[in-house]
Amino acid sequence: MVLQTFTPRRSAQVRTQAARINIQKTAISWQFMAVYGSSMEIASTVHRRSLGLPLYPNAINELCGLMGSVGEQLGLARTAEQDVQRWQNKESTNNELQRRMAVRALSEVCMLFTLGAAHGCANAVLRAAYLDEGIRSLLKLAKGAYSPASTKQEDWKSFSPRVNIWDRLRDAAEARNSQPAIRMVKRLLRLRSDSRFTELDQRRSMDFHRHRPPSLLTASPRKGASEFDPEKNITTLTAYTSHFDEDSDARAVHRIGRNGLITTASALRELQPLIIATARAANYRIRTASRP
Repeated sequence: MVLQTFTPRRSAQVRTQAARINIQKTAISWQFMAVYGSSMEIASTVHRRSLGLPLYPNAINELCGLMGSVGEQLGLARTAEQDVQRWQNKESTNNELQRRMAVRALSEVCMLFTLGAAHGCANAVLRAAYLDEGIRSLLKLAKGAYSPASTKQEDWKSFSPRVNIWDRLRDAAEARNSQPAIRMVKRLLRLRSDSRFTELDQRRSMDFHRHRPPSLLTASPRKGASEFDPEKNITTLTAYTSHFDEDSDARAVHRIGRNGLITTASALRELQPLIIATARAANYRIRTASRP
């Protein structure tokens, strides 16, 4: 399921210019993976038993559940971006300050769920690659091990350029010469290096971890109103009139959120079959789930 708006009133159903149906379809396809997690776990266990292969309990069940969670987050990101478009429509309000604040806030909601989907997808890729015993052995040596169904923070990796587990994962897949895993990890790394995703990650860091620029008029500039020169022992004070912070432009924030959503959804659309192919190559019974 993908919500069409965060506002339940029918009067708020203003038509959007870009429905982003492909993103909606991708979100739903990922969500449905969670519907069959336990049955695919059972099928995988029976199949591996018949081949005399070692079992890896709960790996497929967790992978399917995680993919379902990622699909929900992608769908929520799309919903937020659709509501951004509704607020931008002249029918929504005549109050430009309300529009500015709402567009920016919903763009940030879009960013939050987009990044959540990307981080979840990266951990799904890690878990799919981990189904290959050779890759799993190499990652254990590289301190990248984890246990299915773990709730430990260290077992859920951050999908950030500053975290090198993803480079180690690529090296392990290449050392193992697992072609499905290699293609899967390379596609994931393409997303991480995409300038649209990088800009999204950087904007989120400013808004969530540092001084978020206010949307409305301010006379308290983030750069400060007082400056001290220790050599001259002079303090310079500046009085500011009310102004908009240059980093609070709602249209710019929407652009970053929209572009990040589009490139992340594109990666997820291509990664779903690669994750499944990687798991099947390791003799697990998993397939694309259809509507129940």
